[in-house]
Amino acid sequence: MLLFFVSCETSPRNIEPTVVDNSKNLQETTGIFNSQTQENSRKRNDEKIESEVNHVIALEVLPTDKYVYVRVKNEIEEFWIAASKQNINVGDAYFYRNGLLKNNFRSKEYDRVFEKIFLVSQLVPVDHASLGNKKTGNVKLSQSNSSTSVKSIKNIIENSSTLAGTEVEFQGTCTKLNPNIMDRNWIHLKDGSADDYDFVVTSSVAVPVGHTVTMKGTVVVDKDFGSGYRYDLIIENAILVRE
Repeated sequence: MLLFFVSCETSPRNIEPTVVDNSKNLQETTGIFNSQTQENSRKRNDEKIESEVNHVIALEVLPTDKYVYVRVKNEIEEFWIAASKQNINVGDAYFYRNGLLKNNFRSKEYDRVFEKIFLVSQLVPVDHASLGNKKTGNVKLSQSNSSTSVKSIKNIIENSSTLAGTEVEFQGTCTKLNPNIMDRNWIHLKDGSADDYDFVVTSSVAVPVGHTVTMKGTVVVDKDFGSGYRYDLIIENAILVRE
């Protein structure tokens, strides 16, 4: 004869909500400041990943030994960011991506709870002094910049084989930016001459979306960076041209 014993609790249990002290083991638990993958972080119910590029202005800085808290604002709201330790200047503009949202995040160093905070690996500064005027929409070359040295994007595309390996000067408006990938910024430009083409430029400079710039870089064809980054045409190591 087989006997089965089943134990059960007849009374309900109350689980009290608690605020977890995350700051003590920030680098070990977030998956942002160490090698833990973002895929594992996605599985946690209290976290949400932002994959798009975000542009913010620094309003307040609270440094610690290993990371920094920064109160920032965008076009919609103010909020807090925690990033790896770096120098942040109040009033400067920065980019970040892959922000990991944490709710009720407790900072041991400052004995406070951040109701909403994004954990990011790095805030990428924007050099305002080297950027052109902010514009939106398709932009055609102005008369003052239409010298023979400045080529249209259409001209570069149509003559890419001939121009391969040479430096060209061009102008365009940034429509998309992927910063700090493979130690470079990936800038997508349009100038009104071939806007159906995804014209990509790599540079150490971060150009905000909507800004119009004149740049100079090397034409490269059939470039394969691996990891799905392959281009029939790309401009590499571009620099801003000061006029």
